[in-house]
Amino acid sequence: MKNGVGFELPIDIELSPEKRIRVYSLIVEIIGVRNIAADSIKRMCLLLLELKEELEDRFDDVASEAFEIPRGTLWRYLRVGAGVRVTSRGMEDPSKLLATTSQRALQLLDGADEDVLTEVRERAMRGELTNERLVRELMSAKSQLQERLEEAQAESRELAELGRTKDSQIAQLETKVNASRLAEYETVNVATQRQDRIESLSKEICEYEAEVERLRAELTQGKVVEKYVEKIPDNFKSMEEAITNSNQELDRINHAIDEARQRLAEAEAERDRQVEELSRSQQVNGDILCLQKDFNGLCERLSTTLVLRHALLSDESKQALIQMAASLATLPPTIHQYCGKEAK
Repeated sequence: MKNGVGFELPIDIELSPEKRIRVYSLIVEIIGVRNIAADSIKRMCLLLLELKEELEDRFDDVASEAFEIPRGTLWRYLRVGAGVRVTSRGMEDPSKLLATTSQRALQLLDGADEDVLTEVRERAMRGELTNERLVRELMSAKSQLQERLEEAQAESRELAELGRTKDSQIAQLETKVNASRLAEYETVNVATQRQDRIESLSKEICEYEAEVERLRAELTQGKVVEKYVEKIPDNFKSMEEAITNSNQELDRINHAIDEARQRLAEAEAERDRQVEELSRSQQVNGDILCLQKDFNGLCERLSTTLVLRHALLSDESKQALIQMAASLATLPPTIHQYCGKEAK
């Protein structure tokens, strides 16, 4: 601090050394009186708030008569008192809050988020001044962080819903595949049973043909044959018709088996495709969410740094931030190009 004051007198003001010393003394004294007055006003605001709680709905009448303070000013004082009360809660030395925080800042702190209140308390304990502009910046930064958090949570819910939808689709495909396998199994069982029946008929036919040949041989040798063979299956006029029908039935069953196997292969291919697509989708969406968290974290750190430590930035740091902002400005056209239609 220069000469006990936070500034130097302009060089174009010509004063003798004695007058210059006197001017600085007056400025220091005025600042001290102003700080005492400001501290007293803040304490008065806190007392007014306590009086209102005691009088409740009769407060306006009593306060207007006793203090001769306009109603609008009175309510501003009450907001300052509320800000002092909520912000000083838990502080070992509340007087530091009164000494470092402006009245307008205290008005804004009534109803502010706990994170903002904590930051103001810490600044007061460090002896750092807090004004209305800084409180507004802190509240705006907190609001932006809350919005980003809600957006991230909404996107996380959407991704989870997408995963559940894909899982449901895979379950449906697996159900279809299992049904196809069951149908194939049943078809094979029926075909096996009919194949056994055809083989039994074929065996009987062979025996019939052998018997016919034997009878013909006996007839050729002049022997009298009094034996009849009749083993034609029911619903058929001849053994040839029974064999032809059995072969046709076997062909139809084999064709049904081939079709079932083809449907099974197609269902398994579709399931594999859906699983691969889901895996790629989950990987891409997971990468995007990770990038978003990193980006949000970077934005939060930059915002906090600019709000709380902008006065400490070097020219090199400021230039780096400007270049980062320029790089970020090139992203929206690319994002809108590939995401704009779906977003609409």
